Amino acid sequence: MPSYRRAVVLLKGFLGDAVMATPLLEGLRGQFSTVVVAPPAIGSLLGESWRDSFFPVLGRGLLPRVSALRKAHADIAFVLNRSFRSALSVRVAGIGVRVGHAAERRGFLLTHQVQFDERRHETESALDLARAVGIELAPMQPMLRLTDGELARGRELLGGADFALQPGARHEYKRLPPETLAELVPMLLDAGLTPVLVGGSEEVEAAAALQSAFPKLRNLVGECSLRETMGLLAASRLTLGADTGILHIAAAVGCPTVTVFGPTEHATRWGHLYAPHQVLQAGPEGMGSVSAQSIFEAAKLATERGPREPSTARST
Repeated sequence: MPSYRRAVVLLKGFLGDAVMATPLLEGLRGQFSTVVVAPPAIGSLLGESWRDSFFPVLGRGLLPRVSALRKAHADIAFVLNRSFRSALSVRVAGIGVRVGHAAERRGFLLTHQVQFDERRHETESALDLARAVGIELAPMQPMLRLTDGELARGRELLGGADFALQPGARHEYKRLPPETLAELVPMLLDAGLTPVLVGGSEEVEAAAALQSAFPKLRNLVGECSLRETMGLLAASRLTLGADTGILHIAAAVGCPTVTVFGPTEHATRWGHLYAPHQVLQAGPEGMGSVSAQSIFEAAKLATERGPREPSTARST
């Protein structure tokens, strides 16, 4: 294996992308010093175990990213962000070995290019960058760590519910239709699964509409911090929703998931295709092509197989 003093991994600011990069992050730091450069939200996502190995990008544009990369003092950079500007930033930062996917005609800025295959799973695409410089990392599932206190807070937030339901999504085309949810929720309740609604502030309207139909639902959409949401997901029997960052986080903290993808066929690239998780793919006609009954059946399968134990990292 090649010898490097310190590696830096440059990530985008999307939560799902960062979750899918965790096998690379954990694999690299198991072999030598590794740090992450990304927007501050990613530092919150990675949490306590990466506190001293995270350099936030404080601002927009090229210069804040270059500044963070220089503070990392790394001799090899893995550029998971596939933009031209990201490759330029590691070059300007003076990092000697620069590894990234061939995209946006940025090859001349990298020392090692990897062809990007849109059909390849995101976790494997990330691991391909390490392989390109002779670092063999064993495949693993995405993983995020929580403190004992965060797990306890998650159980508290869950209250009388036992699973998390995300009724919305940032993009309209990804959202489960209200009529599907209206049919699905009674099925879940009858099966003894009591949902709590979760999601970001942009999903408040979708959650309010569902709660108006089912007033007894506990609604925490827009109310929890990222780490609080992670604790709640780790304490849940199941997380159910569309292809969003929250579903990726749930899988990474050990909670069984049911994720509905669509209408673009991204399940093979972004889905958690291992037990106990269940992945459903909508047809080209949209999310309404996935029936409430099929989602309910997937939920039963996911909960029957049971969760993975959450990984914890104690506060110091």
